Amino acid sequence: MVLVRQAFWSPDDGRIVFLKALDSSWQVWSFPAGHPESALAFSPQPVNALHGWVDNHTILAADMLNAYWLSDETLPQAVSLKDILRLHFSDS
Repeated sequence: MVLVRQAFWSPDDGRIVFLKALDSSWQVWSFPAGHPESALAFSPQPVNALHGWVDNHTILAADMLNAYWLSDETLPQAVSLKDILRLHFSDS
């Protein structure tokens, strides 16, 4: 059985990304709309959740520690969730 979840259509409706369970982790995969048999790994970065497309080439994803901008055009970028949330929560 193949486990998949959290599918998102790209803004131009040309692709779909989703999470696929592999080796005890979730990874981002994609395929051209209408051709699920052509699914390929979008990024090897293990993540827990997808949050949608930033543009036609970049997906926002996260794990328990970081937010990731994963793209088919550039190297992945990561920001600590602690750094993002520091604006709203203090270490008291």
